[in-house]
Amino acid sequence: MILNREKGAPPLYSQVETILRTDIEHGKYNKGDSFPTENMLMEEYQVSRVTIRQAMTALSQAGYIMSRRGIGTEVTYEKIDEHMKSVILSLIHISEPTRRRGIS
Repeated sequence: MILNREKGAPPLYSQVETILRTDIEHGKYNKGDSFPTENMLMEEYQVSRVTIRQAMTALSQAGYIMSRRGIGTEVTYEKIDEHMKSVILSLIHISEPTRRRGIS
């Protein structure tokens, strides 16, 4: 993926974060997978360590990855498939009138 380095483009860390977030959401990396190292990402995107760390911090804060010193970084995001999402929304919809009546 080529980053937009033109004047006025979003910051590089934001572009890298968006690419990695999309990769995770689309299944390139699954929950429990090891995430690429900083060095691997620096080489792939041709950016500095600071840029990669900013992107990874944002992904970590959003719950997509978890870094552990000495162990590495793993993916923590788990995509809910569309069927499961519809089941959950149905349950919420069904339970709402019950909750309004004070029945739990």
